[in-house]
Amino acid sequence: MNDLRPENEILICVARKVLNDELSARLRALAQQEIDWDFLLAAASEHNLLPLLYNHLTAASPDLVPEPILSKLKEEFLTNDQCNLYLMGELIRILELLDANGIKALAFKGPVLAAMLYGDLALRQAGDLDVLILKEDFEKAKDLLQTAGYMMEPQLTGSQQSSHLRFHCEIQFVHHEQVSVVDLHWGVAPRTFPFTLDPSGLLDRSILLTFAGHAIRTFAAEDLLLYLCMNAAKDNWNQLESVALVAELLRSSEVLDWAVLLNRARESGGTKMLVLGLWLARDIFEAEIPAEVCESLNRGRSVNRGRQTKVCRTYESLRQCALKIERQLLREERQPPTPLQTFRMNLQCLERKRDAVAGLVRAVLVPTISDWQMVTLPGFLYPLYYLLRPVRLFGKYASAIFHNSEISRQNAT
Repeated sequence: MNDLRPENEILICVARKVLNDELSARLRALAQQEIDWDFLLAAASEHNLLPLLYNHLTAASPDLVPEPILSKLKEEFLTNDQCNLYLMGELIRILELLDANGIKALAFKGPVLAAMLYGDLALRQAGDLDVLILKEDFEKAKDLLQTAGYMMEPQLTGSQQSSHLRFHCEIQFVHHEQVSVVDLHWGVAPRTFPFTLDPSGLLDRSILLTFAGHAIRTFAAEDLLLYLCMNAAKDNWNQLESVALVAELLRSSEVLDWAVLLNRARESGGTKMLVLGLWLARDIFEAEIPAEVCESLNRGRSVNRGRQTKVCRTYESLRQCALKIERQLLREERQPPTPLQTFRMNLQCLERKRDAVAGLVRAVLVPTISDWQMVTLPGFLYPLYYLLRPVRLFGKYASAIFHNSEISRQNAT
């Protein structure tokens, strides 16, 4: 992470719960440089770090921040705090409703992650609520959410809902009067991204987080670390906060059972994703990884001679992938990944190449909500969606390629 502009160095500095004396001094020294404050605020927002930026700037160098910037940051901070308090209240209401009706559920991401890793709801931006249940409880949970004012959006036909439950892992429920959203999950990853961390196991191993006298069920630490690495890999590690969350959990590594974690990573197909997350957290945020874990992850020495070269090659490929992610994370101009870039990432972070290929085939062929919203077909014609989706995708990306080539041609002339 050499040759970074000072604004990005500030982001790396503040993306943590606590700054020690050395980091506080570094942040103050950076703030004394010629800072493009508008760029810094935009980058902090893009990487989901505005609350931490405000919290640490006001502690380390409030006199060095222009007053309009400080006022804007304070306004964003207070708004986010109020939003998260409201969301946490809604979450408690929903979890108690599900529990009272015999549905076991846990909450993750959102304000729960802020409370779990930062100990303060105000220190993380959260736009919605994420609740995990078992797939067999979906219909009952759907009815209960509707009684609480949350409607599934979009509304699906029976065939569409059956397909969505089979191939995907979540759907939105929206409360329009209160402008709040619940993402109801029955899995942690869609079938286009093979990762077999079973929801029933997650619920059985879940822990209780206490907030304002209420017990909220959430991921155990080992499951949380695996989930954070998987979810970030699925999204191509497109936010600095994704790495910061992994690093923050590693700083409380005394609660992690590494033997259990490594075994669970192997069982779920998440070993490569875990390796990527650990390397990124170590490289960018200097997170400490126990020596015995590093040795276990670099297991090329411990396998039999016939597989040693292959394993070493795999880990060297992952190392190069981590370095590429580090370079791309803080580029000034970042674009959403193309389907080809996503596929290449999947090839590198999924355990088997055939899983990435199978995921690509499903992504091309299996209908999604966007297909159903574009064309409405009666139930007996549902199989036609499997033909319409690849045609729609071809038209979409062919148009994008043509548009980009036209822009390149105009720039060249």
